[in-house]
Amino acid sequence: MSRFLNRYVRKIHRWLALPFVVLIITAVLARNTPAAFIAQRGQQVVLLTMAITGLYLFFLPWWTKRRRRKGDTSVQVIVETDA
Repeated sequence: MSRFLNRYVRKIHRWLALPFVVLIITAVLARNTPAAFIAQRGQQVVLLTMAITGLYLFFLPWWTKRRRRKGDTSVQVIVETDA
């Protein structure tokens, strides 16, 4: 996969964690109200997105190793550390 995709998938995954936690807290505090229903719908969307990006990030090291073994030299591993 490209550097562009790797970088932005990581950022999306990181930045969705905070809204997900806020939606969980909102749903718990607003039980049995219309706000809880809206929060649960938001949780479903964010959870699905985080699951997809999380799986991509989980399997990325294996895909990279496999491509290297096949002799594809265009693959580069990017290690980002945000402070």
